[in-house]
Amino acid sequence: MPTWVQIKTPNGPQLVLKENYVEPKKKVHHIMLDIEPYQATAGQDVGKYITSRSREREYLKRNNCIQVGNEWNSFSKFNGKDHNNPTRHWGRED
Repeated sequence: MPTWVQIKTPNGPQLVLKENYVEPKKKVHHIMLDIEPYQATAGQDVGKYITSRSREREYLKRNNCIQVGNEWNSFSKFNGKDHNNPTRHWGRED
């Protein structure tokens, strides 16, 4: 004899076979810690401390910098080979 489970849906309660029932994933919040303060190394801010992610974004944008390791768009688009990647030669097959 089949076993049934009653679940809540937007249209009201519904019966589902227990073998077909999948427990819904619980929604949880992801909290990201702020960055550790560090000293700026470029532009007018040399020697000043960068103390938050928002200040880091502003600093990077103002000085035309990027975080090393975050260049995934060009990395995946050109299979790791582009003029910004010093470990590969542009236009040459390895």
